Amino acid sequence: MTIYSELAPLLRRFAPYLKEVRGRWLAAACLLVAGPALSACLLWSVKVLVDDVFVGRAFEQLPLLIGIYLAITVGKLAVSYAFIGVIASEFILAPSGLGRVISDAYTDFNNRQMYALMLLLIIVATVVNMLLHVVDQRWAERRGIAKP
Repeated sequence: MTIYSELAPLLRRFAPYLKEVRGRWLAAACLLVAGPALSACLLWSVKVLVDDVFVGRAFEQLPLLIGIYLAITVGKLAVSYAFIGVIASEFILAPSGLGRVISDAYTDFNNRQMYALMLLLIIVATVVNMLLHVVDQRWAERRGIAKP
């Protein structure tokens, strides 16, 4: 069985509860994709650093590559903390949003909706972590440093 065949019935069951926040989920998914993309850019910048700067002795590129490395690292952290911060701030302050919907469901004792949204958050985080783990494992296998 594939992951999709196991998750599809669960996602179909909770989809009606998410109609109000579908746009925000799309934005959050885009931010989640930005993290691995920044990781790929980070790996590329290290390759350029080693090949062009240290081996080719072109040290004039070093400040640029250090800036790129710092920007990518800050970007990865910003994406992660932005996602957490948006949900937490919506929970407390916002008049609308996913965090607000969870908060309202909690206040109204609408346990089905509250737990559906929280479960969906957990599922999204787990799937993203699983995908990143698979990518990391494949990269380690190609480099010859895979764990048995």
